[in-house]
Amino acid sequence: MVLIALVSYYLYSNHKKLIAYALFPKISTIVESDLLKETQTSGAIFLMIGANAKLKEGKIDDSAFLYFTSLLRKEIDKELFPPTAKGSKNPLVMLGGMSFGLRYAIAPEIISRPEQLRRVIASLYVWEPDVGTGYTPDWEFKKRGDTEKALLKFKKNKSLLIGNLRKRDKLLSDTGYFEALQTIQEYHYGSANDRPSRLKAIFAFATMIELEKDKKIFWISGHAI
Repeated sequence: MVLIALVSYYLYSNHKKLIAYALFPKISTIVESDLLKETQTSGAIFLMIGANAKLKEGKIDDSAFLYFTSLLRKEIDKELFPPTAKGSKNPLVMLGGMSFGLRYAIAPEIISRPEQLRRVIASLYVWEPDVGTGYTPDWEFKKRGDTEKALLKFKKNKSLLIGNLRKRDKLLSDTGYFEALQTIQEYHYGSANDRPSRLKAIFAFATMIELEKDKKIFWISGHAI
């Protein structure tokens, strides 16, 4: 299961959808169906694959939602269904690599769209994973863990995630902060001919830091431009 997901993720992320679908039909079902209706019963790996697919389709809010639910699902499944594989074969290691790459692809897109970020937060607020006896994770395991303990940890993780996202939203709601952020993004991701000067980017960065101090929400502070 894990190998199929990993190879399919690689193929799909490299724009070889037809090959991936031919080799692994289950992936085509997940990607082409409305995965958003099946997030509660989907495993972390397939949620991550779905996030990658939605990102490539330009559906940023859907991609971000699937990405965050994938992170939450991974943590509860780790508690409930400890994987038997060890070392580099451990699916949690693979998920860590997948999430690292997607994080840096999704983050600049979703933070530049505050309205979509708010929709993601609202969707996460009501999201609950299925942990019934009919659910199994995306990997092999020997013994199911304590459901009550896993759900308690899930609620803490979810509360922490939503709390952090709401802090980001509060910052992005400030016009001056958002404009400064756009300047930073244009500096990093804009074309060589159109991007702002480094001096302008430094001033924007300083503006963001000052506003974070005023609001006592530290996000950019501590990072380099």
